Amino acid sequence: MEPKLSLSYSSQAGNGLLGAGWSLGGLGGVGRCPRTMAQDGVRGAVNYDANDRYCLDGQRLIAISGSEGGDGTEYRTERESFAKIVSYGSAGNGPSWFKVWTKAGQVMEYGRTTDARIEAVKAAGSNAAWPAGTVSIWSLNKITDVKGNYISVTYTKDAQNGDYVPLRIDYTGNVTSGSAPHSSVQFSYESRPDNTVFYQASAQMRSMSRLTKVKLFSDSTQTKEYQFQYSQSSSTFRSLLSSVKECTPDGVCLPPLTFSYQRGADGSFVGQTPFNFGTDINSWDPMYWTYGDFNGDGKLDIIQ
Repeated sequence: MEPKLSLSYSSQAGNGLLGAGWSLGGLGGVGRCPRTMAQDGVRGAVNYDANDRYCLDGQRLIAISGSEGGDGTEYRTERESFAKIVSYGSAGNGPSWFKVWTKAGQVMEYGRTTDARIEAVKAAGSNAAWPAGTVSIWSLNKITDVKGNYISVTYTKDAQNGDYVPLRIDYTGNVTSGSAPHSSVQFSYESRPDNTVFYQASAQMRSMSRLTKVKLFSDSTQTKEYQFQYSQSSSTFRSLLSSVKECTPDGVCLPPLTFSYQRGADGSFVGQTPFNFGTDINSWDPMYWTYGDFNGDGKLDIIQ
């Protein structure tokens, strides 16, 4: 069993690890969701309290036994996936971690390790009442298949800003035989010039890093790496992924895969061109005149 990572782009996506629109797939997590009229009979926002609901990779979890977020509560996904999901323990206002049994026989753990539990950080000046240790995101930390093969994921947390990034993925271990993983995927980052802040119910998450390299190792030997280059939008100043390049450890690279983006206006203004009304217009009080290209000839028209 090996990790299945991917890059995906959506113009509706935010400004994440790979810049505007891009996201890293293959990890996922459980997050908090608001109540809705259709599902709960009442509408409500996420408040980091007992009224919050939970979503697995964006899909709403429906409790079939126990209370929402309770120790031992069992859930199903709203769109049937034949997966069994159970929340365990308690951490602030919510569970400590989640466990998922898939129809393929895999067992997935979310937030069971400390680094995979991303705690909510109160924004400056907030009077939010949730207790310390309340979790906002339970990230995937382990997958085990029916033969005991497993993948483990380690994260780096920025407790001050409520941010987190994957640090490494270890695989080829086996719990049945007791063998440790000997292959890994390791991630490298750089500080981003466009750190962005996301707010939810007086909690903040500030993204401070962007992905620069993904390195593949077998035992302790690096086999290849992927390098990511960025530009910056002249209009929004957000990071834009400009190229992805596959390289050997000694620096021999394939031609890069490059990306270009349709750019909007730069946000600047052009000074107004003075207009000479001449002697044919007997009043130029603005309240009597309307300006625009009314006949579609590309020239400015004046209507009284």
